[in-house]
Amino acid sequence: MPSTYLKDIFREIKISLGRFLSILCIVAIGVAFFAGIKASAPDMKNSADTYFDKYNVQDIQVYSTIGLTKKDVAAIKKIKGVKSVQPNFSMDTLSQIDSTQMVIKVISYEIDQKMNKIRLVEGRMPERENECLVEASSATNKLYGTFHIGDTIKLQSGTNEALSKSLKRTKYKIVGTCYNPNYLSYEKGSSNIGSGTVNSFIYIQNTNVLKDYYTEVDVCVKGAKDLDCYSDEYFDVVDPVLKKIKKISNKQIDARIQSYQSELDEKKQEANDKFEDAENQLNDAQNKIDSGLAEIQSNELKLQNSKDQINQGWNEYYANIKVLDNIPTLQNAIAQIEESEKKLPELLSQKEQAENGLNQINAVIDDLYAQRKMIQDSIDLIDMAIEKAQNTPSTDEQTEALKNKLIENLNNSKTYLEGKLATIDQTIAKKAELEAILPQIQVGIDQIQAASSKKAELQSQLNQLLSAKNQLNNAYVTLINGQTQYEDGVSKIEDAKNELNKSIEQLTLSKAEFNIQKHDALKELSDAQLEIDKMEGKWIVLDRDSHYSYRDYGACADRMDGIAKVFPVFFFLVAALVCMTTMTRMVDEQRNEMGTLKALGYSKLQIASKYIIYALIASILGSILGCSLGMFLFPTVIFNAWNTLYNIDQIKFLFQPGLILLASGSVTGITLLATLYSIYSELIEMPSQLMRPKAAKAGKKILLERITFIWKRLSFLQKVTARNIFRYKKRFFMTIIGIAGCSALLVAGFGINDSISDIVNQQYNVIYHYDATVAAKTNEITSQIESLKGVNNVYEEDHLAVTTKIENKDISTTVHIISNDKKFKKFCTLFNGNTEFDLDDSSVLISQKMATKLNKKAGDIIKFKDANNKVIKAKIKGVFTNYVGHHIYASESLYKSWNTNAKTTHTYLIKSKKTTKKFERDLGNKIMNIDGVQSVTFYSSLQKNFKDMIKSISYIVVVLVISAACLAFVVLYNLSNVNISERKREIATIKVLGFTRKEVDAYINRETILLTVLGSLIGLGIGIGLHHLIMNLAEMDDIMFGRTINPISYVISFVMTIGFNAIINLCMHKKLNNIQMVESLKAVE
Repeated sequence: MPSTYLKDIFREIKISLGRFLSILCIVAIGVAFFAGIKASAPDMKNSADTYFDKYNVQDIQVYSTIGLTKKDVAAIKKIKGVKSVQPNFSMDTLSQIDSTQMVIKVISYEIDQKMNKIRLVEGRMPERENECLVEASSATNKLYGTFHIGDTIKLQSGTNEALSKSLKRTKYKIVGTCYNPNYLSYEKGSSNIGSGTVNSFIYIQNTNVLKDYYTEVDVCVKGAKDLDCYSDEYFDVVDPVLKKIKKISNKQIDARIQSYQSELDEKKQEANDKFEDAENQLNDAQNKIDSGLAEIQSNELKLQNSKDQINQGWNEYYANIKVLDNIPTLQNAIAQIEESEKKLPELLSQKEQAENGLNQINAVIDDLYAQRKMIQDSIDLIDMAIEKAQNTPSTDEQTEALKNKLIENLNNSKTYLEGKLATIDQTIAKKAELEAILPQIQVGIDQIQAASSKKAELQSQLNQLLSAKNQLNNAYVTLINGQTQYEDGVSKIEDAKNELNKSIEQLTLSKAEFNIQKHDALKELSDAQLEIDKMEGKWIVLDRDSHYSYRDYGACADRMDGIAKVFPVFFFLVAALVCMTTMTRMVDEQRNEMGTLKALGYSKLQIASKYIIYALIASILGSILGCSLGMFLFPTVIFNAWNTLYNIDQIKFLFQPGLILLASGSVTGITLLATLYSIYSELIEMPSQLMRPKAAKAGKKILLERITFIWKRLSFLQKVTARNIFRYKKRFFMTIIGIAGCSALLVAGFGINDSISDIVNQQYNVIYHYDATVAAKTNEITSQIESLKGVNNVYEEDHLAVTTKIENKDISTTVHIISNDKKFKKFCTLFNGNTEFDLDDSSVLISQKMATKLNKKAGDIIKFKDANNKVIKAKIKGVFTNYVGHHIYASESLYKSWNTNAKTTHTYLIKSKKTTKKFERDLGNKIMNIDGVQSVTFYSSLQKNFKDMIKSISYIVVVLVISAACLAFVVLYNLSNVNISERKREIATIKVLGFTRKEVDAYINRETILLTVLGSLIGLGIGIGLHHLIMNLAEMDDIMFGRTINPISYVISFVMTIGFNAIINLCMHKKLNNIQMVESLKAVE
C-alpha cells in the first residue's frame, strides 16, 4: 500500500477525530465489558488457586467416624503420590457474644504448621496454652457481633460430655485475629449443637487437646500445587491418590477396631485381677471374723459352765444354810437349860450369836447393792445391743444368721443376770429375816430352860450346826469370788462382741462398696464391648470439590460467564450501528473522492481498504484500551463485590491471550462488517455516479402523518423534526438501542442496590413482626419474659435443626414447630404474592429459595434428615417468600407424628416497646438473668449490621453508572455530530432566515431529546429484565435477593439519561455556533 495512501488515512483520522474517537470509545466499552466480565471468572479462580497455594491448603481431607490415629496418619503418608500429611483435632463448642449464643469450632494447630497455614490479620500468634486466635472480622460475623483482641472467650460443651475431657481449659485469651484458608465464606458447616450452624472458629495450640485421636487428616498431593485447582488436570492428579486412601480405609478401620478390642481385653483382665484381689482381702477379713466369733462362742461356753457351777454352789449354799435355822432353837433350848443353871449367860450367848449373824449380813450389804447395780447396768447394755442388732440391715443370709445368733446370746446373758439379780435381792431380804429371829431367840431361851434335861444332846447338835455354819461361810466367800470372775468374763466377751460387730459392719460396707464398684466396672466394660461390637468405622475421603467454600466460590466465578454472554450484546450492537452510521456519513462525504479513485483504476478493495483500515485502527486501539481497562477494572470490581462474602486477600490477574483475541476479534469483526456494509452500496456504483452528489431520497409519508388529528396540531418545525427522526432509520435504531442500553444499565445498577437493601425491610419488617428472639433450655419461662418491663408480647416456638440435600450438598435448615397458628400470625406472616398461608396438621410450608433449589412446588414431597440422620418426609402445602436462610414451618401435631428423637431448641419471639440501643441492652441483660436463657438476639442491630455489610455493593452501581454514561455520551455525541455534519447547509440556511441561536439549538436538539426520551422509556423495561438476570446469577445458596426496584430508581435512571443528553447538547452548542451563514451559498458539488 502506497505511503501516500496511509498518510491520507491518518489525515482523515485527524480531520474526523470526533468520528474516529466515537468508534474507538464504543469498541473500548464493548471490549471492556466483554473481556472484563469474561476475565472475571478465570481471575477469581486464579486468585483462589493462588490463595490456596499461598497457605498450602490440603488437596484431600480424611475424616473417620471413629477418629484417626498416628498409625492411620503413617499409613496415609506411605501412599504413593502423597506429598505431606497433617493431622489435627477440632470440635464444636458453645460461647456467648453479648447476649447471643454462638457455635464456635475449636481447631488445634501446630507451632510449625506447614499445611493450612493460618492467615494472621491482627495481633500475634498464641505463645501460651491459654491464648487463642479468633476469626477476623468479616461481613458475615458482623451480623451477630465478633470477639476482639484482649477479650477472654469462654467455651461450653454443647453435649452431655464435659468439655474438660477434651480440652485442658475452657477459657482462652484472644491475642490475634485470623482467617482459615479452608473457610473462604460465611458457611462453616453444620453442627449437632446450638443453632445447628457453625458461626465462627478459634485456633488453640494442640497441647490443649486431651483426646488421643485426631478428627481430621489433611493431605497434599505431589504435583497438585503446580496446577490450577479448578482444572480437570488438577483432579486427574488428585483422584488416584484419593482412591488409594479409600482403598486402605477398611484395613485401617479393622486394625483400629482390633486395637480397641485388645485394649478392652487388657482392661477386662486387669479388672478381673483387681476383683480377685479385693475378694481375697474380703475373704481374709471374713475368716478373721469367723475365728473371732468361734473364740467368743467357746469362751461363752466356758463362762456358761462356770455360771452353772456357781448357780449349783449357790443352790447348795442356800439349801444348807436353812439347817442353821435350828441353831437358835438349840441355843434357846440350851439357854433355857443353862438358865435354869446359869440362866442369863447362856441366853446372852445365844443372843450374841444371832446378832453376829446379822452383823455378817450387814457387812456385805453394800457389796450386794453394788453388785445389783452392775448387774442392772449390764442388763440395760444388753437391751441396747439387742435393739441395735435388730435395727442393723442385713446384706446377705450369712450376715442375717450372725445377727440372729448375736441376739440369741444376748438374750441368754440377760436371763442369767436377771437370775443373779434375784439372788442378791433374796440376800438383802435375809437381813430383815435375821432381824426377825432375835425375838425367836428369846423364845428359844425359854425353850432351853424348859429343855434343860436335854442339854447335852442339844449342845452336841448345836456344836455340829456351828461347824457347818463355818463351812457355809467359807463356801459363800468362794461363791462370791467366782461370781466376780464370771462377771469379768462376761464384760470381756461383751467388749469382744462389740469389736467383732464393728468388724462385721465394716466388712459389710466394704462388700457393698466392692459390689457397687464391680457392677459399675462390669457395666462400663460391657458398654465398651457393646460399642465396639456396634462400631462400623468409615473413612470419609473428600477432595476440594467436596469443600463448600471451594465449590461455592467456583460457582460464583462461573456465574460471571453467564453475565458475560448478555452484557456485551448492547455494546456490540451499538458498536455496529455507530460504525455503520459513522462510516456511512464518511462515505457520503467522500463520494467524489471514491469516484475519482475508481476512475483512476483503483480496485474496489483498494478503495475500501481506506475505510476498513480506518475502522480497523479505531477497533484495534479501542480493543487495546478496552482490554487494558476492562480486564483490570471489571475483575477488580467483581472480585471485591464477591469478596464482601469471601476472605481471599487479593485478586491475582491471569494473563488470557485467548480472551484478548476473542474480545478484540469479535468487536473488530463486527466493526469491519458494519464498515463493509456501509461502503458496499457505494463501491458497486459507477465512477461518474460517485462524482456527483447523492440523490436525495424520494419523500414519503411517515407513520405519524397518517394519524391526522396529531399531525395537524404539530408546528412546522415539529413536523420537520418528526420527518428527520424517521428518515434516518440506522441512526434512529442506533440511538434507541444505545440510549435504551444506557437506561437499562442504570435501572439494573440502582435495582441491584434496591433489591439487596430491601432484603432487610422485607425480612425483618414485612415477614417478621417481632424485635428479638430468645434461645432457652426450657419452655417454662414465657411468663417471666412477659413480666419484664418493655416487653409487649411473647410467642414460644420450638426449632428442629435438620439438613436438606440441595445440589448434592447437606444444607442446614430450620424446622419451626408452631403450636398456636393464630397467635403466630401476629409475629410472622407467611405469604407469596397476595396469598397468605395457614398451617395444617398434614403438610408443611417451605421457603422460596429452598423450593427453587429443590425444584419443588405445592403438593410435592420434601425429604430432610434430623440430627440423628432419621429421614423425614412431608407434603408441601405452599411456598412462602423468605430472603435469608432455609426454613420449614410445621404444626406441632405434624411434628409429633414424625416421631423424631432429635433434640429441639426452645425459642421465644419478643415484641418490644422500643428498639433503641440502650433499651435493648438493658432488656437483654434482664432476659439473660432468667434461669435457662442461653442467648438473646435483637433484630435492630442485625438490620444495622446487614446494611453495613451491603454498603460495599454501592460501587458496583457506580461502575454501571459510569459505563451507562460512557455509552450515552458516545451514542449521543455520534448522533449529534453526524446530524450537524449532514445538515450544515440546512442550519446555515435557517440562520439566514433569521433563526436565533436558541431556535437553532432547539431545531437540532429536539430530535436527540425525543430519541433519548423514547430510548430511556424502552430501556426502563429492558433494565427490569437485566436486573432479574443479574439477581438470578448473583444469588447465593441460602440468601434470596429481592426483585425490588424502587420507583425513585426509575426516575433517577430516566433523569440521568436525559441529563447525559443535555450535556451532549451543551457540547454541540459551540459546533452549531461555528456554522457560518455563508455555508448556505456553497454548491453541493
